[in-house]
Amino acid sequence: MLDAMLKNDRWLKGPKFLWGNESHWPKMTEIAILEDGDREVRKEAQSYVSTLQSNVLEDLISYYSCWWKLKCAMVAALQTVPLSQGSIEKERCNRK
Repeated sequence: MLDAMLKNDRWLKGPKFLWGNESHWPKMTEIAILEDGDREVRKEAQSYVSTLQSNVLEDLISYYSCWWKLKCAMVAALQTVPLSQGSIEKERCNRK
């Protein structure tokens, strides 16, 4: 297939009319201008992203109404971290 493309002059030199006089070139067709209300015009999509930087510890302290509830939530969160890290390690070992 590559040999056929290299033997074909069109791949190396372009179409033959480009080597001739511009008066012999094909006439350009005029492209219609589409209005915004046209069915074929796609509406512009917009997406916005915002970030919020906060201190997680301060958020937890202000969320829980008493020290005991905060303490229980922290214990629960700290107990789930080793479990999730173990499952990640298992996945890594299984992939190898």
